[in-house]
Amino acid sequence: RSLTSAHQMAGLLSVVVVLGCFSRQLSASRPADWLLDTITTKVTLTDDGKGSTVLSNGLISRSFMLSPDFGTVDFYSLGTRASILRAMSTEAVVTLDGEGYNVGGLLPSIQPDYFNRTDVTYQVDPTAFHYVSHATSQPVAPFHWEPGLRHSPSNSQWPPQGLTLQV
Repeated sequence: RSLTSAHQMAGLLSVVVVLGCFSRQLSASRPADWLLDTITTKVTLTDDGKGSTVLSNGLISRSFMLSPDFGTVDFYSLGTRASILRAMSTEAVVTLDGEGYNVGGLLPSIQPDYFNRTDVTYQVDPTAFHYVSHATSQPVAPFHWEPGLRHSPSNSQWPPQGLTLQV
């Protein structure tokens, strides 16, 4: 009986060792988890060579067209490798003296219900606030906050790391 128990124990131990090796291989090959792992990907702002500027943090990228005017032309999930932009509109609307003005005068020539990039051309809204230039800087804390308060992680960086795009 002890021989059988020893064989069973050896078999169980070999299964545990094999499963342990397998789980290490899975964790080594899995992509980084943005909620659990320390992420070292830096934020970048690059020219895509097609007339757009791309702001990316390794998780998502946002593409801005600069000419003939400013506008978001893509949100792209780097995890799923798919665009998540389904419609396009102005960047914002500012109301002055009761009248609304678009910010970013780039208007697509297609219906806003589904953004089909193969058929799109852009028009410029003559009444909108238009793109002049852009600049980048490090983020500045918009308000006082201390990491570790109200159940937040104590190792959070404030202001957050990244890049501010001022248009």
